Amino acid sequence: MGQGGAAVFVIIALLFLLLWFAVVVYGFVRVLGGRISTMVPLSDVATLTLQRNFVYYARADAWQRWRIRRRVKHLIADKEWIGRGLEVSRDMKAMVAACAIQLMWGWKDAEMLFFRRVII
Repeated sequence: MGQGGAAVFVIIALLFLLLWFAVVVYGFVRVLGGRISTMVPLSDVATLTLQRNFVYYARADAWQRWRIRRRVKHLIADKEWIGRGLEVSRDMKAMVAACAIQLMWGWKDAEMLFFRRVII
């Protein structure tokens, strides 16, 4: 193999690695839904609020609880929360998000894209 053949081999190898990297990144974005909020766990305050005040969560099995926490976390992170005459607390956000998720429970990964903000 001459100089030209080695250069072509290196270029092909680099292109293959770049393609492999793009596929891996695409997979992560696809799995995570393009959201960084999936990497941050739901706060302990919000989880405790769900355990104490949200009967649907208290009666759910471990897998369903994980799904509820994940969806609550997404809804809280994706929406603008506005309080009319009051300050919106983390407990309020958790309960409103949980109630909204309960309404959409049968739908696969429903995100409520038609809402940009939640006004309480």
